[in-house]
Amino acid sequence: MAFNKKASLNMSINAIVMLVMAMALLGLGLTFIRGMMGGATGKLGGAIDAADLSEPPTAEKPVTMDRTIKIKRGKTVNTKIGFYNTGDAVTDAVPEFDSTAGDACKGSGSGGSFTPGIVALPQDVGSGQSAAYEVIIDLSQANPQPGPGTYACKLAIANTEEEKQFFLEVTS
Repeated sequence: MAFNKKASLNMSINAIVMLVMAMALLGLGLTFIRGMMGGATGKLGGAIDAADLSEPPTAEKPVTMDRTIKIKRGKTVNTKIGFYNTGDAVTDAVPEFDSTAGDACKGSGSGGSFTPGIVALPQDVGSGQSAAYEVIIDLSQANPQPGPGTYACKLAIANTEEEKQFFLEVTS
């Protein structure tokens, strides 16, 4: 039986070509999946690293966020919030608007007062530990819809005594 060297060389070249094509398709598939997952996390509020905040939370300033947040009427905006647990135990903390004494936002706009929607994921935060959140503030859920103006709002951290006042500047 004669061994054909040309045929075996041709077969090994075909195997290498198939392997390269399979690796390329695998890379494209992984890139696509990573892009889909990255797009989904950008749309949901989530946890981020406290070091990513411009002002990390401390025991003296347990809740940190931008002093003024600008948002278009009926739209959403992403913002970052930091929380430092000054309590004695682990707490299931999540930012929320404090509407215990009526609406969470009051101000100069024609809407008077309202409570916007907020999307944030809860985190277990240990005593003396900090957490950071990327939240979505949603004015499309506000009832009544606020008019253009500046509103003083109160944000609280659920399951804690911590709260923070900030300004929401609504534009047309």
